[in-house]
This record gives sequence, C-alpha cells and structure tokens, in this order.
Amino acid sequence: MASPDAFPSILSDEHGIQYVLLSGQYSSDMYYDPAFTLTVATFSEDTVMLDRLKSNETAMCFRLSKEEITALVTGYTAYLAAQEQGQAQQARSTPDPLSDLDDHPF
Repeated sequence: MASPDAFPSILSDEHGIQYVLLSGQYSSDMYYDPAFTLTVATFSEDTVMLDRLKSNETAMCFRLSKEEITALVTGYTAYLAAQEQGQAQQARSTPDPLSDLDDHPF
C-alpha cells in the first residue's frame, strides 16, 4: 500500500464529481488472510460521501450535507486548537527539575 504521504490522492474528477482516496491500509493475520481497507471521499456540489471499503467486511457509507461538513471542519479545527493550547499551557506549567539546583550552596 502507498505511504501515508501519498494521501490524499485524486482518483477521478469527472462531471463535477471528484473521488479522493483518503487512506489505504493492508494487513494480514498469521494464516495469511489479507485485508485491504480503503477510505474514499466523493465530493459533489451538494454533499460529501465517505466510503470505507474493507475487503473482508461489508462497506460502510454515509453522506454529509454542507452544514454537516461545516460543523465537522469547525469542530475538528476547534479541537486541534484546544489540544495545541493545552499542550502549550502544560509545557509552561511543568517545573524545571534542575531549577532547584540553582539555589544550592555547592
């Protein structure tokens, strides 16, 4: 399977509909039962459809409206910003273990 840097990859762009490969994974078990998982997004003027296709299972598919896409992107962006802010605050509040040595008489 392609490296993670290969994603996303445009598979097709015809008649105003674009198909984008978001991810692809390959795995196998000790009995060499290979399994492929592909996640594909279909972009149209009104909706985004996400398909997760698994070689050994039934595919899962759902559609997102423009409002749901906006809510998804807004929510995820806010989540990432909160995570970054929390990490920055944690880095500032973590005491320096060597700072006590500065006042040591030796």
